[in-house]
Amino acid sequence: GSTCIENVCAGQEPRIDAFTIEPSSVIEGESAQLSWSTSLGNSVSVEATPASYALGDVEASGTATIVGAEDVTFRLVVTNVTGSADSEVTLTVVPRLVITAPPEGALPDATVGEAIEVAFDADGGRGGYTWTLEGALPEGTSFDAGVATVSGTPTQTGSFDWTVTVSDEVTTTNSRCPSVSPSPSLAPPTPRLLCRPTDS
Repeated sequence: GSTCIENVCAGQEPRIDAFTIEPSSVIEGESAQLSWSTSLGNSVSVEATPASYALGDVEASGTATIVGAEDVTFRLVVTNVTGSADSEVTLTVVPRLVITAPPEGALPDATVGEAIEVAFDADGGRGGYTWTLEGALPEGTSFDAGVATVSGTPTQTGSFDWTVTVSDEVTTTNSRCPSVSPSPSLAPPTPRLLCRPTDS
């Protein structure tokens, strides 16, 4: 007679009906759902590289929530008395988009009549950065989105609210802004006013 274990008999090949991860690409810290469905298996397991993401032995069908911290490849393995079947899916994790320059807290003060140049840079995300500035800069200064730089020679004092934002196709992050100090030659002297940026 045929050999059967848990209603699976010799000659019946194990089958993977579905094995997916959605979405297959996430921003660092976001989650994706791993789903699987199998048939005719006596043993079902989910392995992973790195191994810390492995789920071990699982039910014939199921789901698991995966929080993205690094790229992970999952391998679904189904076995029975006849043989085995396996399938792989990969979760790609994109580093979170952050502004890397100028360093936080290192934006310079500006002084009326003195040239200023502040260059911004970013890292992470999906690349293809787009830079924008919202708000008002002091007269005499401007923002060049092509090179992500605020430059010029301020000709007025006061409080100037503005925010530089970098974005890619899926994420955005904000930056701070420098203040403008009064020129010593101005009378009466005007206290320095800090700008009030919007932080992400």
